[in-house]
Amino acid sequence: MILKHTYMQENMVEQKGIVDDINKSVSALEDAVWLTPDGHPDNLKPSRLNSLGNSLFLCFERLEDLSDLNTSISVFEDAVRLTPDGHPDKLSLLNNLDSSLLRRFEHLGDLSDLNMSVSVKEDAVQLTPDSHPNKPSLLNNLGNTLLVALSTLGSSVTSTCLSQ
Repeated sequence: MILKHTYMQENMVEQKGIVDDINKSVSALEDAVWLTPDGHPDNLKPSRLNSLGNSLFLCFERLEDLSDLNTSISVFEDAVRLTPDGHPDKLSLLNNLDSSLLRRFEHLGDLSDLNMSVSVKEDAVQLTPDSHPNKPSLLNNLGNTLLVALSTLGSSVTSTCLSQ
């Protein structure tokens, strides 16, 4: 019994250390975002927002604090908004936004998150030329998310989709 208790204490200390490191990361990244102007000549703000969004997403995965996930979505939305269409990072920013939206849908079951996920995937497909090697994967991911929407919403949506 003592060994089990000691292991649990060590695990708690290790987890606390990980959480502390994540919190420090988020704090440093927030500072970096705050210090970088929107119109930075090298367009660094979206990249820094992306790093912050990823850290917040990791916080949510570790601690399941919904405010971290909500903030990650907001941060990813800002990164996408600040990145012009055609920029090489736009697709990965859309992908990260989509991942956070889908995770929140899985967590809360809010259909607006699923709808936003579909919209983000549609944007990624539209921004990608047919000749791009990732286009088939983007279309596949969009199709899979639409299937999730169909299975979630049931037969009323299926009949509507079939009539289009």
